[in-house]
Amino acid sequence: VVETMSLDICEGEREFVMTAGVDASPPSGESICSDTDEYSFTVDKTCDVDVTVECKDENTGLDCDKIPAAETESDCTRIVEYIYTVTNPSPHIQTIEQIVSDQNGNTKELTINDTELDPLQSATFSETLEVNICDDMSLDTSVTVVMEKPEGDNVPDCTDAATYSFNPPTICEVDVEIRCETLVGGTDCKLIEAAEDDADCDVDVLYTFTVENKGPTTESIISLTRTLNDVSKDLTGDLTDTELNPTETTTVVETMSLNICGEDNERVFSMAADVVATSPDESTCEGDGEYVFEVGKVCSVELVITCVDDDDPNVACVDIPAAVTSSDCNQIVRYNYTVINTSPTTQTVSQLIRNSEDIKDKLENDVLESDESETVIETQEVNICDGESIDTEVEVIMVKPEDQVTDCTDTETYSFNPPTICEVAVEITCVTADGLPCDETPPAVEEADCNVNVTYTFTVDNVGPTTETITKLTRSLNGVTEDLLGELTAEERIVGPDDDARVVNESTTLNICKGNREFVMTAEVDASPPSGETICSGTDEFIFAVDKTCDVDVTLKCEDEDTGAACTEIPPALTASDCNRTVVYTYTVTNPSPYTQSVEELIRDHGGDTKDLKLELSPSELLPLQSSSVTETLEVDICDGDSIDTRITVVMEKPEGENVPDCTDEETYSFNPPTICEVDVEIACVRITDGTPCEEIPAAEDAGQCIVPVQYIYVVRNVGPTVEIINSLTRNLNGDIVDVSVNPGDEILIPGMNTSFSEIMTVTICSGDNYTLSAEVNASPPNGEECVGSDVLVWEPSKICKVDVDVLCETSADGTDCQSIPQPESEDDCEIDVLYTYIVTNTALTEQTIQQLTRDIDGNTKDITDIIDQTVLAAGEVTIVQETVANTNICEGSSFFNEATVNMVVPSDEEFPCTDTDTYTWTVIVPCEVETSITCVGEDGTDCNAISKDEGCDVNITYAYTVDNTGPTTMTISSFVLTVNGESSILPGVGVVVDPGETFEAMLEESLDLCQQAIVTHSTAVSATPEGGVEDCEATDEYVLLLSSSSPTP
Repeated sequence: VVETMSLDICEGEREFVMTAGVDASPPSGESICSDTDEYSFTVDKTCDVDVTVECKDENTGLDCDKIPAAETESDCTRIVEYIYTVTNPSPHIQTIEQIVSDQNGNTKELTINDTELDPLQSATFSETLEVNICDDMSLDTSVTVVMEKPEGDNVPDCTDAATYSFNPPTICEVDVEIRCETLVGGTDCKLIEAAEDDADCDVDVLYTFTVENKGPTTESIISLTRTLNDVSKDLTGDLTDTELNPTETTTVVETMSLNICGEDNERVFSMAADVVATSPDESTCEGDGEYVFEVGKVCSVELVITCVDDDDPNVACVDIPAAVTSSDCNQIVRYNYTVINTSPTTQTVSQLIRNSEDIKDKLENDVLESDESETVIETQEVNICDGESIDTEVEVIMVKPEDQVTDCTDTETYSFNPPTICEVAVEITCVTADGLPCDETPPAVEEADCNVNVTYTFTVDNVGPTTETITKLTRSLNGVTEDLLGELTAEERIVGPDDDARVVNESTTLNICKGNREFVMTAEVDASPPSGETICSGTDEFIFAVDKTCDVDVTLKCEDEDTGAACTEIPPALTASDCNRTVVYTYTVTNPSPYTQSVEELIRDHGGDTKDLKLELSPSELLPLQSSSVTETLEVDICDGDSIDTRITVVMEKPEGENVPDCTDEETYSFNPPTICEVDVEIACVRITDGTPCEEIPAAEDAGQCIVPVQYIYVVRNVGPTVEIINSLTRNLNGDIVDVSVNPGDEILIPGMNTSFSEIMTVTICSGDNYTLSAEVNASPPNGEECVGSDVLVWEPSKICKVDVDVLCETSADGTDCQSIPQPESEDDCEIDVLYTYIVTNTALTEQTIQQLTRDIDGNTKDITDIIDQTVLAAGEVTIVQETVANTNICEGSSFFNEATVNMVVPSDEEFPCTDTDTYTWTVIVPCEVETSITCVGEDGTDCNAISKDEGCDVNITYAYTVDNTGPTTMTISSFVLTVNGESSILPGVGVVVDPGETFEAMLEESLDLCQQAIVTHSTAVSATPEGGVEDCEATDEYVLLLSSSSPTP
């Protein structure tokens, strides 16, 4: 007997003890024999562990091998986090004994507190370290974990280790700076002055080359070269230190003698330096520097200018007298320009420029020896009357002929300004901000008009023949004087005889309501000619006055005595007792003018009732902007729908002595309190036969109960405080709109009254429709402001949900009912296509909708709602759904079922579906066919009964026991018994699955004595269970081996 089972070698004690006991009896049954046996074994545990290492930058979260190079030295130090993950890959619970980390030789044991890990569980440990990413060393961190061996098992502790390495890149950056100074005095080479003589031509200088490491890491200097005016030299060997830390420098100095007296390009000294360095990771960088300076030469010249009257050379231009008449204004003068070479060497005049014009060609000799001079004489006509300075500027530019050095220059200017005659005038004009001449200013109407913005314009004109300078400009307004000269710039104060007049504007505010309202403005101007020898003056005057005016304002205010609300805000009367309201009128008279005025009349008109309220007004004489008020209380009816109007009129006496009329003002206050219109309508529906509310009418049991007579009732109520007229009452029943009022416009309802309207109709409660009835009433109060009331009645006839579903099945090939499918004759007949038909019938009286159709075929459930062509079914209507199931294997199971479930709902009641279920079952008898055979052969394949004894008596033979599946379906061997001369045993193969046409074979080898006298009978009996079959099938076979005692042939 063979028994197969599964043992868990990871849980518990892992020791397995199997015992067996057998009892047997002979055919007579007289005695019983027994035997027992035991088999035990134990399985040890195993020890295993895995560890991994991660590294993250604490600031950025980057993996450590992704950390970028440091840009500055401060970036070299980084904080990183190492994360160690320990995993138990074994099937047993294990405990971590020790975790040791090693950072570049520095070991550390981590605190773990006896962490116990379940099978496949992981634990994470971490530590934070500070690392230097600029030292070009690989940062290596390894971790070793030791896991305790399983308690009591003869296995060692287990360990695992992992390493994380990274080497961040480095940045290389280098620079070189050049300085130059004289060896004597330490003067910067750029400040070396031109040589005065040959002894100053050779200058000893000191060049300093400073190399600096500007990067964040240590750098090595590979080379340093310098180039002076295209001549290069290697200075690398002169470096005292080629290994530089960040910001560290090293210096090379070089002394040389320079000649600063050569040609132009030979006095320019250009020094350049180039340096090359490498960083620890062997990346290369370069730096360069430059120092350039130039030395000049000496040049010297002097220029002298003189000017005289051409008619009288004894009179210098600065002494020419003023012109007496305009004909004297144009004068001829003579200029002398003398150029003197003040240098010790011969020089050449390059340019002689007079007032931007080059007059060098007027020189007879332009090459001058040392201290030699040359003069140019010019005559010019000048205007001595324009008051402007007559300026002549001359510039001389020299060139040394030997070496074409930088030019040297001298500039001189000759200026003179003859005296002039003076005549000046001033004129005053005045306009208001509105553009009116000030003498046309109207009287002030109100205090805001008292202050008038005006602009005075003072126009100063030179009426003489010569240019003049304004030295004084003052104005006086009603005796108040101000200086206006500061309003003119220095340039504007100088006025030529043909220049535009100078204008000064002054804006000011005048009060035309106070005093005698007369304004006197005077102006005075003084001027002098450019020479300042004489002074001339001019004056002007502008006078105007403004009259008074008459003005008055009146305002009217009305308030509810009880609430203080404005009368226009009085709410509608809620009841008839609220119709009479007491209101307070306030009449306020204001003097808006800038003068004192008296009220002459104050007439109030209230709905035709007039009254003079002047005697009740106190005070009646009003100062500028003063107000005075009077109040009165009146009773008004706010329910009659009429406007309540009150008008107040005030008459103010005109100002005494002024040529103006009396002034008046009036104000009207009107209000018409609203009236409230409130109307309501309510709908009811009842069955005429018994008064049952429509929404409670029960569902129809048959078609004869579908038509029902009903009555709709509309109750209209006046819920407002005033009388109302019903204008219309319309109802809308599922889109059918009808006015059901009896006498539109004639039906009058007093407050609280109601009236009703009704209509009778028949409805069908089996159509599936809902009935929605809305009603709207329109009414008007006496003042005609309409109001509306409405109501909606929605009722849904009760409906009974009923449904039926039937399932049919037939073969797709020939339409055979599935319950009549014949038994398959071969394996080719096993797979067939079947067609399921689902018939859904609406058995209710109203329209219904299929909500869901599901089927369960042999445990395979599927929603097939989506393949229904028609889901909405009228009463009694049927829909058919078909589904083909291909390749149904009828050899794998004998019984099949299909259960269909349908959910049907009334459209308005989808939360409460009705359900029906139908099941179709069918069975196919699957045949089972099995055969068994026995063969016995020798070593050479000869049948055992035919083996020759020529080779001797003892031979080796092999028995073969086969099971053949000769049926159409897969089967499982349930019993395979071998009987040898009456002794039975179980052959291997029980539980083996054999496909159609396949064979299972069991082999048995043994030694045989051919020379014995015996009959050996082997017989087999096999039982097999078909897949899905109803009963087992069986087969037997027998092999008889005949042996004789005859000896082999000698």
